[in-house]
Amino acid sequence: MKSLRFICAIITAITVASCTSYDKFSVNVNLDNADGKTIYLGKMVDGKFTTTDSARIVNGSAILRAEFDEAYVMYGILCNGWRRPCMFFADNSDVLIEGDYLKYYELQVKASQSQNRLNEFERTFNGFDDKLEEISEKISHETNDTLLQELKALFEKTRDDQNYYLFDQVWDNNADFMSHYILYRYKWAMQPCELRHVRHNFDSTVYSPYLSMLDAYIAKLDKVEEGMMFTDFTQFDVNGNEVRLSDFVGKSDLLLVDFWASWCGDCRKENPSVVSVYNDFHTKGFDVLSVSLDNNRDNWLAAIAADRLVWDNHVTDLKGWSNAASGIYAVVAIPSNVLLDKDGIIVAKNLMGNDLRDFVANRLEQKQ
Repeated sequence: MKSLRFICAIITAITVASCTSYDKFSVNVNLDNADGKTIYLGKMVDGKFTTTDSARIVNGSAILRAEFDEAYVMYGILCNGWRRPCMFFADNSDVLIEGDYLKYYELQVKASQSQNRLNEFERTFNGFDDKLEEISEKISHETNDTLLQELKALFEKTRDDQNYYLFDQVWDNNADFMSHYILYRYKWAMQPCELRHVRHNFDSTVYSPYLSMLDAYIAKLDKVEEGMMFTDFTQFDVNGNEVRLSDFVGKSDLLLVDFWASWCGDCRKENPSVVSVYNDFHTKGFDVLSVSLDNNRDNWLAAIAADRLVWDNHVTDLKGWSNAASGIYAVVAIPSNVLLDKDGIIVAKNLMGNDLRDFVANRLEQKQ
């Protein structure tokens, strides 16, 4: 039923577009707490936000105008003080954006059929995230072993349901550019084989730049699959010295290349598990190379100390999500990791908690 509603929304969007003849549109902005501020309208060009118009907000309102591009082009509004633009698909029609300047991440985009389709998808997809967070909270406080196992099973089922929902939406709507965008944006939720499978199902007559971006991502994945030789990279240690991954490969039986950041809550929660495995298995041949996606040196060093990451191998280029090493290893979410054997072969990826401990223990025991 969800797929049918999604398809109907696409048909409606096509009908609206076919009845529209103009190639300019207005963006009407109603923002609380923003009087006197300048708001900018722009679009994404080659991955960069390019400003096309601006206006001063008076009595909470402003009108911006733009020339319509292809349907798949993302537009956005930006105000000083915001960390990032509020992006949206415009279609060839006027758009209304409402909300609070102080809560720009909650702005509502209306009167855009493409954006409405995306909003509908995200409401359901993010609803699963809310359920997962609720279950996770219960797990953290549950002491009854039977109930704990039931909660863990429910967590896995809910996560599977979320992934199935994503798969169904992009598979059933393979002739819609929005599926290209959704799959690229949520690529982290799929296994590489699923990504390739869905990518090949897309209608070959429908183009969007998100397909090219997805293909580039898949090409990176192909180079860092289990069984592949490691790809070298260069970063800087805590003293600012240039080091390479190859400087560490071969010096231990297992090397965990761990991608994290001080600002990443999930990473900080995972760090005690990595520390525990390191303490128990370092003398038996296990080591860690931590690659930080921080852009603030002081925060990075403070987190190393606070989380007691006692190994010596800490590197970064202080470029945040633009970290060169994470780009090479197709990292789109953290924490993330790859595990290398003594020969530099990738033997596992994204092992967390007990899964990491069990893999390391079994692997090192086999070498005894």
